[in-house]
Amino acid sequence: MSCLFGTTGVVMVFLPRWLEVERGLMGAEIGLVLSLAQFARVLTGPLIAFWADGAGDRRTPLRVVAAASLITFAAFFLVARDFWSLLVIGFIALTLFQALTPLVEASLLRATASGKISYGLARGIGSVAFIAANILGGIVVAQFGVGAIVVWVLAAIAAILTTTLAALQPDRPATRPRAGVTAWPRLAR
Repeated sequence: MSCLFGTTGVVMVFLPRWLEVERGLMGAEIGLVLSLAQFARVLTGPLIAFWADGAGDRRTPLRVVAAASLITFAAFFLVARDFWSLLVIGFIALTLFQALTPLVEASLLRATASGKISYGLARGIGSVAFIAANILGGIVVAQFGVGAIVVWVLAAIAAILTTTLAALQPDRPATRPRAGVTAWPRLAR
């Protein structure tokens, strides 16, 4: 949660400036690059959620989306140079990055339900990470230039991916009645 919100805190604040300084985009172009994924979220969000709900192992969608987000953000920062490539690759990178939030939230809710962590505590840590990223990101940009956000974002998404690979435990198998057997709810006495 902290890496995700720490990345969001930098992307929201400093990515527009990076697009202006490092890629020479104008205001309307920056707006298009950043907003296209937001508009498409109405379609992409449910599609990714539908895919994730059908996964046998709930860790897989989070891992795949985190890896794809890292790869596409690397291409966005290191390969894309002109408006059209930034628009297309940015759409993919930002769409995948936005999809991480509900997937991480679902993992957090499963961990909360099993008593592993308090939801409020985890969200609080995420909020503190977001604010800290705003402040520390400003200090880093002031010290090293706006290009430093490339390292920040890629390192934070790599940390998200590492966490999904190393720390997530498999879900317990769902208990389902055998075919032809009706499960009757127990009545309280």
